[in-house]
Amino acid sequence: MPKYDLSFEQGGKFAMHFATTYPEYVDKLIIVDVAPIKYPERTSIRKYINGMKTMDLSTIHSRKEADQVASAFIPVRIITVLVLWCIYG
Repeated sequence: MPKYDLSFEQGGKFAMHFATTYPEYVDKLIIVDVAPIKYPERTSIRKYINGMKTMDLSTIHSRKEADQVASAFIPVRIITVLVLWCIYG
């Protein structure tokens, strides 16, 4: 089954990182309105990405379980929603 993602702004930066880290989960990626420049390191984004890397998706069986795990390292609700959307669509 094809896996596609359309992202913009910081979600686009996140989607690009996710696609390059986990290419088996993304067949096509469309990024809108993201400048192709390197931004200064942001510790909060790095914390979210590192937290996502610790999520063992083989042991998570629902979006609710994933939400509980992600909420432990992402204190901002809207970012948790974005992360879950990137995982589950």
